[in-house]
Amino acid sequence: MAGRSRMKGLSMKRRRAQTEALDAMDTFLLLLIRLGFSTVYDLLTFMDMSVNATGPRLKRMQKAGLLNSVRGSRNRIAYAITAKGEELLAASLSSGAKEHWRFGKSHTSTTFPRALALAWVHGGTLEALRFITEAAKDFKVDAEDKAERASFLRRRVDALSGEPIFQEREVLIQHLYQWLGAEFKAASARLELQALDDVTSVLKGSRKTLASIEEMRLRWIREKGAAGGV
Repeated sequence: MAGRSRMKGLSMKRRRAQTEALDAMDTFLLLLIRLGFSTVYDLLTFMDMSVNATGPRLKRMQKAGLLNSVRGSRNRIAYAITAKGEELLAASLSSGAKEHWRFGKSHTSTTFPRALALAWVHGGTLEALRFITEAAKDFKVDAEDKAERASFLRRRVDALSGEPIFQEREVLIQHLYQWLGAEFKAASARLELQALDDVTSVLKGSRKTLASIEEMRLRWIREKGAAGGV
């Protein structure tokens, strides 16, 4: 009995380690391939994911046994998820918010849509809306941090502007560059926060569309759940 318990514990640890190896991008790629976006061209054309972002990851996951590949039309490499990939995808999607779609930073314009898609696939419309609420907190903190840094750098420029060293070209360029760059990042963060509010309003006002999407999601789960576990 003790030996069986140890084996079970080792199996759980091994599976946990494998699941932790799948970050949000890995999970998203496996999910997209599961849904039929099987080539780098598909991911680029339909999902706006660059070859540099997807190619190395797909090759790495193939080497790890999560994907198979064959030559498809126009000699393009088409990927298919393996049984091991299905298992790890299901584990990743069921492991909870902190472990997959919230893994890493979700408060950027590039990572947020991916994270939102994973939240929606995992738990549907309500969970996606809850994720937006939580992500908004991250966006707000990020915007405040960048605004604070821009303010600090502006005060530093003001303080140094009367100093003789500030008249040196290199010092002037360095401090102006850092300050203006911080102001730009702060302004961008404010715009992203406003955009998130706008997206939330659109989603909450599109109940008919969301209901149709949820119906399709549930139908997909019924059709694919047994095989894919998602």
